Amino acid sequence: MPRRRVRERAVELAIINDYSAPDATKSDWEPAKRELTDSIPSRQ
Repeated sequence: MPRRRVRERAVELAIINDYSAPDATKSDWEPAKRELTDSIPSRQ
């Protein structure tokens, strides 16, 4: 997952949580990364 996409999602989460995009924190990055990587089906 490109880091840029994770950042975009972290910023979206920051806005949803009522604070500005530059204030996106680790608590936004972790769920953003989890959402984006868990939604990709694993290949077996």
